[in-house]
Amino acid sequence: MENDEMLIVIKDMFDTSISKIEKRFDEKVEEMKRHTGVLVEDLRKDFKLLAEGHGILNDKMDRLETKVDRLETRFDKLETKVDRLETRLGVC
Repeated sequence: MENDEMLIVIKDMFDTSISKIEKRFDEKVEEMKRHTGVLVEDLRKDFKLLAEGHGILNDKMDRLETKVDRLETRFDKLETKVDRLETRLGVC
């Protein structure tokens, strides 16, 4: 076999190897894209659940705050009544 023929054979082998490597690389990239897509979708679901839970907690806090405000109002009224009663009874 002459040098030119040998070079052609080596070039063909090299091209074949490069093609196989490129194909494998492309397959790996696609696999990673799919895997990353699945992870991102899971994160979206987790964030959605977290946001829903946060909303529920906010609602509960608002209701609790309303109840505390009503209790404070009732306490203030009771305190006013006790002050009037003490005034009537002459207690300081």
